[in-house]
Amino acid sequence: METDKALAVLKECLTLSKDSEHPDIVTTRLTIARLHLLLHDVPAARSEIEQVLHVSPKNIEGRFLLGQILIAEGKASEAVPEFRMVISEKPDLMPAYLILARVHLIEKQPELAMDTLGKALEVNPDAPEILQAMAMLRTRNKDYAGAENNLRRILQKTPDDLRTQVQLGDLLFYTKDFARAEMEYKRLVRVDARNPVGYIRLGRLHAQQQQWAAAEKILRQGHGVNPDVPILLTSLVQVLQKDNRIDAAEELCRNEVRRRPDRAFGYAILGQLLAQKKQYAAAEAQLRKAIEIEPVWQTPYNVLAQLYMSQGKQGEAIRELETLKKADPANIRTYSSLALLYEKNGDHVKAIDMYRQLLARQPDFWPAANNLAFLLSERHSDAKELDEALTLAMKANRLRPEDATILDTLGWVHYRRGELEQALVALEEALEKNHDSAEMNYHAAVVLHASGRVEEAREKLDTALRDDDFTDRAAAEKLNALIAGQKN
Repeated sequence: METDKALAVLKECLTLSKDSEHPDIVTTRLTIARLHLLLHDVPAARSEIEQVLHVSPKNIEGRFLLGQILIAEGKASEAVPEFRMVISEKPDLMPAYLILARVHLIEKQPELAMDTLGKALEVNPDAPEILQAMAMLRTRNKDYAGAENNLRRILQKTPDDLRTQVQLGDLLFYTKDFARAEMEYKRLVRVDARNPVGYIRLGRLHAQQQQWAAAEKILRQGHGVNPDVPILLTSLVQVLQKDNRIDAAEELCRNEVRRRPDRAFGYAILGQLLAQKKQYAAAEAQLRKAIEIEPVWQTPYNVLAQLYMSQGKQGEAIRELETLKKADPANIRTYSSLALLYEKNGDHVKAIDMYRQLLARQPDFWPAANNLAFLLSERHSDAKELDEALTLAMKANRLRPEDATILDTLGWVHYRRGELEQALVALEEALEKNHDSAEMNYHAAVVLHASGRVEEAREKLDTALRDDDFTDRAAAEKLNALIAGQKN
C-alpha cells in the first residue's frame, strides 16, 4: 500500500536528526500528521501535532491541523480559536476561513458562518472556493438568487470551470428552473465533450420530465463519445427501462459484452437486466462471468445474492457454496457470495463469521473489511464490536483512501458510535466523490438530522428519494415524514 510505504519513509526521516526543533523534522512531522488525517487515524495525527506544537507553539500549519483534529474528535467549539489564530496570522489562507465557517455550521451558527466567508471575500473578493461555499450556504438559506450570483462570479473569471458549471446547473435543476438548467448543462457538453457529467445531467433532467426520447438521445450521444464510462451506459439502460423498452436495453447490454468481452461491467449489467426479466439461469451465467473477471467488485455478488433470494433459492445456493468452500477453501469469491447471501437472508451472525473467515485468509481484502464494518455497526450490539467496526473501516480506508463507499461506511460507523461530527466529516468527503448516491445522501441526512441541521437533512433526503430502488428507501421516507411533521 503506497500510503503505508510513504509513512515508513517519513518515519525513517525522523531518525536522521536528534534535534526535535530542526525545521526538517518539524516539516516531516507535519507531513506525517496530514497523512494520518487523510487515513482518518486521528490519534496518530494528534501525536505528531502535539510534538510539533511542543517545540513550535506558534507553528501556523500545526495550529491549522490541530483545528482539523479537534473537529474529527468531535470538539468543534475548541477548534474555533485555533482557526481564528491561523487567520489572524495568515489572513490570505482561504482554507482556514472555509473550515471555520463549517465549524460555525456544526455549532448551529449560520450567521457566523456567513460572516466568516464574507471576511474571506474582503481579503480575496474572487476566491472561488469561498464563493462556492457561500453559494452552498445561501442555497441552504433558500437565497437562490444570491447563490446563483456567487456561482456566476466564479464563471466570469474562469468560464471553463466545469465544477462550478455543474453546481450552477444543479442549483437551477433543484429550483425546477428546467429551461435554464438545460442551457447550463448543454454548456458543459460544449466545453468538454469527453466529460460524462453534462450528458448525465441532461439525461436526468429530461428523465425528471419524462422526456424519454430526449433523455435517450443525449445519453446515446454521451455513450458514443465515452463508451468506457459505466455510468453513461447504466443511465441509458435505466431510461430505456422506464420507457418500457426492455428489449432495446438488453440489446444495448449485449452490444457492450460483444464490444468488451474482457470487462466485467457488461456482464454485470446484462445479468441485472436478465434477472429483472426473470431469466434467472441466463442472469446467473452473466453474473458469474463478471465475478470471474473482477472478483473484488461487489455489485455482481449483490445482484447474484438478490437473484437467489427472488427465486426463493437462498438455501439451495448457500448449500452449494458451502460445498464449494470446503472443496476450495482458498477461493475468496465463495466467501464473498456466501456472506452476501447470509446478509440478504437476515442471518447477520453467519455473514459476519464468513467475512471474518475471508479476512483471516486475505487480510487486505478491502471489500470484506468494509462490509464487515458496516454489518457490525448496523448490529450495534456493544462497544467492543463498534470498536472493531471502526478499526475495520479505517483499515479499508487506508487500503482504498479515495473510495466513496468506504468513506460512507466510515461515516456510518462514527454515527453508530455517537460521533456525529466525525461522521459528517467522512460523509461529506464521500458525497464530494459521489454526490448523487441515494444511500450516501440518506446516511448524511440521518446524521444531519441527529445534529439538529434539519433543513440540510431534508435536502439530502430529496436527493436520496429521487432513486426509486435504493435499499433504505422506506427508512428515508419515514425520516422525511418525521421532518415534515416537525416543520408543521
